[in-house]
Amino acid sequence: MLESSRSPKRPKVFHGSSTGAPISNLVAFDRPDFSEPALTVAFFVTENGKTEKLLVHKEHACYYSPIFKAALNSSSQEGRTGEYGVEGTTLRAFKLLEQWIYYQSLNLLLLKMEVDERAEGNWPLIDAEQQNLFEL
Repeated sequence: MLESSRSPKRPKVFHGSSTGAPISNLVAFDRPDFSEPALTVAFFVTENGKTEKLLVHKEHACYYSPIFKAALNSSSQEGRTGEYGVEGTTLRAFKLLEQWIYYQSLNLLLLKMEVDERAEGNWPLIDAEQQNLFEL
């Protein structure tokens, strides 16, 4: 039987790993990791003439939004100042976006309530929440 001159394939390993685990078993390094926890973006959300300031870690905002990434890593005013003006939405809708940026899920009242609770006069709250989702 002839032997191949090619060496057998080995799994790729992460260089520097003490375990030699395949790279697919390790956490991806491009995900936000709070390596620069002091680096935040100030989002100024204007609703009904009132402006509210919300701080979000820049690495999270840029990772989960290509729009924020483009603006905050450019020579634009947003990129130079680390401040981003948000208009045409509500503060509650932006807070849902902020929740998504950090957790990739939304904590929604409608999903938490049992059917009986929904019938007990909570529809105004649920309607407001749905409006915020629409504005998001």
